[in-house]
Amino acid sequence: MTDAAGSAPASDGPLAGLRVVELANLYAGPLVGAMLGDLGADVVKVEPPEGEPFRSIVERDPDGGPGVFTLVTRNKRMIAIDDRRPEGVELLGRLTAVADVVVVNQPRPVLERLGCTYETLAARNPRVVMVDVTGWGEGPYEDRGGNGTIAEAFAGLTEMLRADDGDHGLSAALLGDCLTALAGTIGTLAACYWRAVASGEGQYIEVPMYEAVLTAVAPQITGYRPDAPARDASGLRRSFRTGDGRWVVATAYTTAQIGRLLAAVGVDTSGPDHAPGPPTDASILTELVKDWVAGHDLETVVAAFGEARIPITPMNDVGAVLADPHVRARGAVVDVDTPTHGRVRVPRPTPRLHGSPARLPGFAERPLGADGGAVCAEWLGLDDDEVARLHERGALA
Repeated sequence: MTDAAGSAPASDGPLAGLRVVELANLYAGPLVGAMLGDLGADVVKVEPPEGEPFRSIVERDPDGGPGVFTLVTRNKRMIAIDDRRPEGVELLGRLTAVADVVVVNQPRPVLERLGCTYETLAARNPRVVMVDVTGWGEGPYEDRGGNGTIAEAFAGLTEMLRADDGDHGLSAALLGDCLTALAGTIGTLAACYWRAVASGEGQYIEVPMYEAVLTAVAPQITGYRPDAPARDASGLRRSFRTGDGRWVVATAYTTAQIGRLLAAVGVDTSGPDHAPGPPTDASILTELVKDWVAGHDLETVVAAFGEARIPITPMNDVGAVLADPHVRARGAVVDVDTPTHGRVRVPRPTPRLHGSPARLPGFAERPLGADGGAVCAEWLGLDDDEVARLHERGALA
């Protein structure tokens, strides 16, 4: 952790004292900062004086509730720096010089203008870890635009969601962004550990979004054959409609699971008309199970599969998730008080560290640039007069 003038605000969590400068906008990059903030890091989000574009784009909630920008700025302090002024670039350099981690997702020309390429950062702060979230990483496509949705399509995930009628589904969940943020967070923790126990120096972490999504489609990549690209793996993994019009999702992969599943739905595979052992082809299994599920209500299906130790769940919408007794018993979703939006419902940070738990999401909803003076005092040791001069020169908005 950085030992600089002043002290970070009191914070709970295993990363308390870790100083993070966030120069990222939109969703995936800021989500890295949010995850580090959940774990106790002192995350300072840098915005231009007018605010980052995502602030206005996604805060247009027709119901007046918090938007996505509020979610990804949880547990962060907000500072507004005018990087179009030399004084602003200088201030940014001073902050990154005492940071443990810098998270970016800006194009290299912008980073060069700001003096925030890894080469420049490391020259003045050899211990800095730089997390660079990009669409493509260095290579032939490095100048293309990218985001989570594009990453999902490029990496093959969207094609796997294709419906039987040929339509391609685009998930409302920001899966590509979340996978990218998880990869960036894991990389940050690994780099900080390596710095602490081995090298004493920081490093550059490249996080191309499509490569994060490739981790989700790894089994299909491993099993791919050009002459027969199968979409279905062996075993059972699909949804079924129950007799009362509900939907369930069930899986059975091992021979033992498939045998118990078929017994639960009344299929005898021991007769002379059957090959030895239960069938493993997904299409055959689907037909054997589908009619039985369609003839029973949801409660019966879930109970029968559960008794046979077959993983199954109702296909929930968000309302059903929030009402589920297991979710409620574990406190997996919590209500957080906010000054602007009242009580906001959010998922509890995961994973759960029992010895040094993450802190609950804090939605300070700080106005744009509200923490600039405090950050400059704590990180840089500036007094009130020096902070006032930064405001007068337009470096600090």
